[in-house]
Amino acid sequence: MTKFIKDFFMKFKIRGWKYKTLIIFLAVLYAGIISISFIKIPYELTSPNKITNVESIISVAGDETNADINTVSVLVTDKPSIMHYLISLMDKNIEKTPYSENTSYYTTSESNERGVWTKKQSIQDAIIWAFDYAAEKGYDVTLTDKYVGVCITGSPSYKLNNGPESLKIGDIVTKIGDTNVTDMNIFRQFVEDVHSTYGTVAAEEIPSIEIIRDEETITLTNCDADILNYLGNVSIYYNQQNSLVSEEYFYDAYTITYAECVPEITINTINSIGPSAGFIHALYVYTQITQSTILNDKYIVGTGTINNEGMVGEIGGLMQKLKTADVYNTQYFFVPKGNIEYIIDGYTDITDVEEQDQMIEDKVNELELEFGLTIIPISNVGDAIMYLEGLGD
Repeated sequence: MTKFIKDFFMKFKIRGWKYKTLIIFLAVLYAGIISISFIKIPYELTSPNKITNVESIISVAGDETNADINTVSVLVTDKPSIMHYLISLMDKNIEKTPYSENTSYYTTSESNERGVWTKKQSIQDAIIWAFDYAAEKGYDVTLTDKYVGVCITGSPSYKLNNGPESLKIGDIVTKIGDTNVTDMNIFRQFVEDVHSTYGTVAAEEIPSIEIIRDEETITLTNCDADILNYLGNVSIYYNQQNSLVSEEYFYDAYTITYAECVPEITINTINSIGPSAGFIHALYVYTQITQSTILNDKYIVGTGTINNEGMVGEIGGLMQKLKTADVYNTQYFFVPKGNIEYIIDGYTDITDVEEQDQMIEDKVNELELEFGLTIIPISNVGDAIMYLEGLGD
């Protein structure tokens, strides 16, 4: 190798200026390509990705229906290379958003951990809603579940001192002072109270908090007030907006004994993170445990978060998910109504319900023409069931 380099430079010295100019140009070009392939820039890229059949994630014993029902995902890249970003400029279907470490609430590892827990939440709430709704409709089903406490999923490190007394992502709050946490409203009221008195109450006046962390019960005697204040502020804000987003920061956690449910549920490979498939999981489980045929011979893709009351919440990357559904030649695409409302200019300025409905219909028609899909905006899982029942088998 050394001899090769020496020979190269000896020949380089005696070559003419055209040869030398070409070599220098190629060397600079090569160095430039290498540089822009590794240097990161502060952007987030959201790209169309793929659809996944729900049966690969959840299966129901005795399922003999002919259903093709799928979740849809996007690919998010934080701080891409310059090369990656330049290539993305050639694709209008990739969303480019400025990214800043100073404004990002979560580190990359925290975002991934959050995604894991919110995925657990979406599957849990989808199954709970499906069984509860089926039982209300008179079906002979049994859900074997037990309430555990409130699971924390919104606990960014920039709000924490990172000490052992801080609430962390994945912690399950089971007791506040002498009060057992039997539903989310108890925890919600607690953090909202902390928020209302934040800065005026000494840390030692905050009640102790009992949690489950890594399957071990721990008591936080001086819990970090910053994170409690943060969660209280989140709770108040999103409740005022009548949004489900607050449930992406903390939620009611249950243990479900899947093998004892009737019919039996099996959780298969979970190969994605985040809560946006909750709605489609709920729709699938409900139709299977009730042996409904409304999905038969239909090619369905859907997106939307869910809570255990069946309400469907907004998701990110809507346009990229629509494009993904288009690429896969989707027949019916279910989308949260809130996402459609959000992309309508002037929607929030309108108070007349009929006018709002017309604006939504117009926007849906526009998107259907753009993507070649039948798009169904929904507020809850019941909306989707009613729509599919109207189509017939």
